[in-house]
Amino acid sequence: MLRESTLLLEAPVMYADLAFSAGWVSQESSFAYATHGELGLSVSAGGIDWQGSLIHEGCLAQLSICLPQDFRLSWSLEGCFPVGQLPVGSPFLIRQQNIPLHAQLNCAICVGKPVLSLTNPIAGHLSLRLLVTIDPQTRQLGLTLELGHSQLVCEWQAADALLGWTFGEWDLLPESTVHTWDLRHG
Repeated sequence: MLRESTLLLEAPVMYADLAFSAGWVSQESSFAYATHGELGLSVSAGGIDWQGSLIHEGCLAQLSICLPQDFRLSWSLEGCFPVGQLPVGSPFLIRQQNIPLHAQLNCAICVGKPVLSLTNPIAGHLSLRLLVTIDPQTRQLGLTLELGHSQLVCEWQAADALLGWTFGEWDLLPESTVHTWDLRHG
């Protein structure tokens, strides 16, 4: 049973560097809307840390879910939309990256209580999504970076001197968006 949980976010959570341009270009005998850009992004291992305490069969356990190491990515953003196929008004996904989140379990060993451990270190994924929206009136581009996570689940095993081995999983959090940023060139 989950007693309490906390999401710790380091300030700043991540560093991002963006250069992006878009416009109409002549392509052979027609026109197309072309996009070009570069995005560099980094998140430190301690930047996002979900911590929770829970009680399992009378044993108090501390659970931590975070990135196992610093993460860096570099995206080249190239796209081309023929005339009449420009997605106007609704956000569309340009890129997405999923990064595994690792779980660590610390629990007290008590006489007469089972010994808990995790069977799978991966509890879910951190998700980075880059979305573009084209304003229907002005045709201006809006870039949005979303930080979220998949459903967080921990698979566990318990060893008990009398009952033997038992296995199960804790469903901790549903899929969620942690934060959204509007990105600007410059």
